[in-house]
Amino acid sequence: GWCAIFALGQFDSSLGGHLVLHDLKLMIPFPHGSCIMIPSAFLWHSNVPIRREEGRASLTFYTAGCLFRFIDNGCQTESKTVSTFDDYFDQDLHVRAKKIRIKVGANLYSKIGEVRRPGQAILEPIYV
Repeated sequence: GWCAIFALGQFDSSLGGHLVLHDLKLMIPFPHGSCIMIPSAFLWHSNVPIRREEGRASLTFYTAGCLFRFIDNGCQTESKTVSTFDDYFDQDLHVRAKKIRIKVGANLYSKIGEVRRPGQAILEPIYV
């Protein structure tokens, strides 16, 4: 699911409070009033500590992944969808379709080179 994170508090964002996306090896300045949306189950994240005399808080909102799976399953729960399968082939196809959705979803994100040099970004088609 998606997670919206808002940074609050009084702190020097040049010295601390950065958002760290460990899997992407990124450390992003995250000053008071900033907001970001990330797939929190997909990305390991944390914050850089702030100075002792400062204060920082986060306001977070989360959308459970099961809501997205419900839509992907034709507005049915995962267990209801699986119960309709006639054989192993249907089950295998369902599992492979889920893996493809994950791959397609991950490919929708900007690559670091596209962010650093947007004029030189190479747009590639997504093959399913």
